[in-house]
Amino acid sequence: MNLRDNIKKILKENREDEFKNYASELIDEFGVYEAAKFIGLDTTNLVKLINIPIDKKLANLILDDNLINGKLTDEYKGFKIQSNMDGIFYWDAEIKTGQFLDKYTEAITVVATPFWDGTSFTPIEIDWFSLLDKSRPIQRQVVVEIEGGGSYYQSLKDKISFDSVEELFNWYDEVYLPGVYNIVMNELLPQVYQHVEDKMDEDMIS
Repeated sequence: MNLRDNIKKILKENREDEFKNYASELIDEFGVYEAAKFIGLDTTNLVKLINIPIDKKLANLILDDNLINGKLTDEYKGFKIQSNMDGIFYWDAEIKTGQFLDKYTEAITVVATPFWDGTSFTPIEIDWFSLLDKSRPIQRQVVVEIEGGGSYYQSLKDKISFDSVEELFNWYDEVYLPGVYNIVMNELLPQVYQHVEDKMDEDMIS
């Protein structure tokens, strides 16, 4: 019997301590992600089974996996949250905040990846902002476009470690989601609005 089959047998027979020993040896040698693949579990379930502390890099990996798998909240106050192939979290929305005339819609793209590259903070940046007039033909709907380019940036301080997956998920719901939203709406967008209004004034003059 090979090691993988042996692990499956141990799991089936609920020999918890023996499984933890096998899994811990694999993690020490290959890391959590590769160990999970070898055993045939996803990272989240492996961490739950052996109950290891979750550091910043592991937190990023678990959140990314669960966002992709639809197990985390992926909509928040008008924003759709998704992860791309590089593990970058994007917040996208088309909303009306009342900042502009009612005929205008604000299309916003925010980059906000928790524990990006193993850091202890979430870098939050407005990547793109478009002011749209949807009463116009589609090729003429863009009134003003603003590319972020690092100009609209703030960070949200993260926890350094978590004792369980449940604690990490609670942090995502109770700290990350409202924290990112607050920074975007109350700190970054006002800066964007000023630039949009300046640009609209310039266009009217020209």
